[in-house]
Amino acid sequence: MQVRAYAKINLGLRVIGKQPDGFHAIDTLFGEIGLYDVLEFEKREDDQIIVSVEGEEIPVKKNLVWHAAWILQKFSPRRPGVNIFLQKNIPIGGGLGGGSSDAAATLKALNKLWGLHFNPERLSRLAINLGSDIPFFIRGGIQRGRGRGEILDSVELPRAFPREVVLVIPPVKIDTKQAYAAAKFPTQNVELELGDLRNDFEESVFAKYPELLKIKQTLQRAGSSAAALSGSGSTVYGLFATRKEAEAASKRLRKFGEVILTQLRA
Repeated sequence: MQVRAYAKINLGLRVIGKQPDGFHAIDTLFGEIGLYDVLEFEKREDDQIIVSVEGEEIPVKKNLVWHAAWILQKFSPRRPGVNIFLQKNIPIGGGLGGGSSDAAATLKALNKLWGLHFNPERLSRLAINLGSDIPFFIRGGIQRGRGRGEILDSVELPRAFPREVVLVIPPVKIDTKQAYAAAKFPTQNVELELGDLRNDFEESVFAKYPELLKIKQTLQRAGSSAAALSGSGSTVYGLFATRKEAEAASKRLRKFGEVILTQLRA
């Protein structure tokens, strides 16, 4: 069985205070994009979970794919094993949710392969302790995420909303926990408005990594209708109305790092 695990961008991200559980409450619009990792699953005769990762060196026991499979295995009476082959295309530490998407794809694929028949809501409950955005990746599409990001509502974007995406991925990796610790969030709770791509991480992240601000400004000068940091970074994206405009803009961004052209999957 082979599946795709799609990346995401945040079409706006507001941080609106801490919850009683210690996690920050957010209000964001998750947007699934066309960039994806590939995972292949193969049944084993024993109960071992073996993960092989290509493209990126990731310690297996720290890999969310392994942990997702292990959690689901506990609910199967036969304790089946599996070989998982992961081809990484989504950059790590870029705010694109690659690890969470891989974990969600693993849960969905093994749910079928092992015949567990769990519904998406149950998979999401199992996933929340692995990552707050994994429930989004179980659903996909365009979702408004609140709470830790796990309270989801589907959103239909207006027809005129630009869907061509230019991703600029500089040679910088940002740890999400450190980004939360360093950020100074607004004292007033301001909820997200559709079309407002404001990201509350930008002020502190741009202060530490001014090259990311330069990327955003270059995207804007290149004709992007909106540009923003995705998650806590380090990826900065721009939205464009047409592929031709996106391709023209991408040529001006290559000096900053890897540039990927993709689309919103909506």
